Amino acid sequence: MTISVNIRQVVGPEDAARRNTQGLRDGFVIEELFRPGEISLTYSHLDRMIVGGVSPVADALTIDRVAETGTDHFLDRREVALINIGGPGTVSVGGTDHALGFQEALYVGMGGGEAAAVVEPAAGEGQGWGEAPALHIEDEVLLAGAAA
Repeated sequence: MTISVNIRQVVGPEDAARRNTQGLRDGFVIEELFRPGEISLTYSHLDRMIVGGVSPVADALTIDRVAETGTDHFLDRREVALINIGGPGTVSVGGTDHALGFQEALYVGMGGGEAAAVVEPAAGEGQGWGEAPALHIEDEVLLAGAAA
């Protein structure tokens, strides 16, 4: 399993004003968010936010320890919102499985579990998108359905 992390440093207003189009793209556009069989994370120091794409193909993908966060486990000091934008799948958090259909979301509060594992989708290739801001509030795991 591969977890790749791209680090983005803070871009101040003076720096942004001096950048050309390619420089702005390099600083703000996230390329290749979804890579089959991988977890791809971008950690922005601008707002301490991690944006990620998870694309399970055959095996479960587990987000547990991401060295760049400086914690033992990914959810030790972060919350995460996971949105399924692919086929049906299951997300396991703290040993509890949560089935997610297309456009359903799962919110996991800080300390929600040792690991969040995206399990092989039930049909086809799955894709999930998530945001994980730094937080210091513990909360429960919540499931939100797609808008009717």
